Amino acid sequence: MKLLKLEDLTVEQKIGQLLIARSIAKEDDRNFAMELIKNHALGGVQAFVGPGIKEKVIDPVLAAAEYPIFIAADMERGFQLGEQKIPGNLAIGAMDDPELAYIFAKVTAIQAKKIGYNMIWSPVVDLAPMDAICRIPRCLGSDKRRVTELACAYIKAFADCGIIGSAKHYPSTFDRIEDTHMCEAVSYHTKEELLDICLYPYFEMMDRLGEDMMGIMTGHTRCMNIDPDYPASLSKKCIDIIKERGFKGVTITDSFSMMGVIQKFGNENVLGLAVAAGNDIILPNGRIPLRQTYEYLLKCYRDGMFSEERLNDAVSKVLWAQERTLRKPANTELTQADIDAIERMNRDCICAVTDEGLTPAIDTGKRHLFVILMENNYSGGNPQNGYEIAFTKWWDPGKMAALLKEKFPHSDAIFICEFPSRTQNEKVCYEATKYDDVVYVTFSDSECYLGTDGLTERVCMLMHTMAYHIAAVVHVGNPYAMEKIPHVPRILFGFPSEKCMEYLPRVLAGEMEAKGHMPLSLKLK
Repeated sequence: MKLLKLEDLTVEQKIGQLLIARSIAKEDDRNFAMELIKNHALGGVQAFVGPGIKEKVIDPVLAAAEYPIFIAADMERGFQLGEQKIPGNLAIGAMDDPELAYIFAKVTAIQAKKIGYNMIWSPVVDLAPMDAICRIPRCLGSDKRRVTELACAYIKAFADCGIIGSAKHYPSTFDRIEDTHMCEAVSYHTKEELLDICLYPYFEMMDRLGEDMMGIMTGHTRCMNIDPDYPASLSKKCIDIIKERGFKGVTITDSFSMMGVIQKFGNENVLGLAVAAGNDIILPNGRIPLRQTYEYLLKCYRDGMFSEERLNDAVSKVLWAQERTLRKPANTELTQADIDAIERMNRDCICAVTDEGLTPAIDTGKRHLFVILMENNYSGGNPQNGYEIAFTKWWDPGKMAALLKEKFPHSDAIFICEFPSRTQNEKVCYEATKYDDVVYVTFSDSECYLGTDGLTERVCMLMHTMAYHIAAVVHVGNPYAMEKIPHVPRILFGFPSEKCMEYLPRVLAGEMEAKGHMPLSLKLK
């Protein structure tokens, strides 16, 4: 393993060092990536966390690279291939304990490092004082000081484990509701609001952590009161704010696969604009061939979209960060205390909001009808049995029904889709009359390209029709989704994790306390 030197690199090699290859699953992309790597002309590779990724992507890349190439991924919910399943950022916010936040990041980093990762695009330091699409469960909370304490612990743990962490999505505006994966988002924060609120975590991390604060990922929201012409990721005015404040690490763009930026600026120009604005590492559109991306960026340079000085500055930052990945990590193995802490996170992150005088628990001896939400695209079989229902990576309605039946033996479960049919609505309305009360068990996934991550109007209306009969709602996912439902006497909040799901029925049955503290300012009815 050798370190590359700026003065030894040609322009063509420097251009490649600015790029992260987004997908090398296709043979042409894989071959070109390997060609670039052998020529010392690729900054890094994004290795999407999943089965076989080590053998198919990471090992071949590391075998070909003579220099410390970046192996990067998003790991906002932890390292999902590891044995320890972590409930994600908002759950850590609910625990409000920097020591646990450090362990969360430590466990993630150690497991990722073992198979070759050296860069993680996390933590999300966007504040969440209001609802937003594709964001809330990924955040740490709404209070800038609490978020800062937790984010500092993340970044410190990553650095201690030899990982480049990247706080995102700079400048972390929170007054926009659009999903930038789908369309452009616009913020009207003043510069004063940005400096005092949105950028507070970044400034504090820089001051407290020094060089351990190694990366920032720029987002695609256009800040009208800073630069009305360009989104933050393409705006020198926006990026200069953090650099003039003293940030010395690498600046990485968010994905240029996102429609919020390429619809307006295109796949070619967006690359040159990003470098000119001050980004050092580019996450290009993974839908187009890597060779085409490389040629686009080289053309942008030759056309004068960014200077040789800016190119050299960016490559210098890349080489500096690559060198940092070779530092001997302070943490290399998980302790039993770490493993126990992860279990505690899944168990104790659960939050409850109840009417005065009530507990989160309901009577296990009564007959409850559990109305359990499932995804629309269940895969065949009888949708009422819960066994062949398609579910997201963490939401399993069939398993939830079984767990509830175990704790509430006199009760039954019925399943409805996110967009329930008239038949499902009618059945729920009629079946509800046969039971002592109704408990809704809902989820709201926060993933890109959904357009919304709240409950549908159909589900909310169904709940309104029997609000007087609802004893509780158990909700996993975006807590702001609960602002749309009618008043109910108790709501339990869980977070995206298979293990957290297992504990929710126990809290509802009174076997466990809900120890979490809601990190958001909800306005429930």
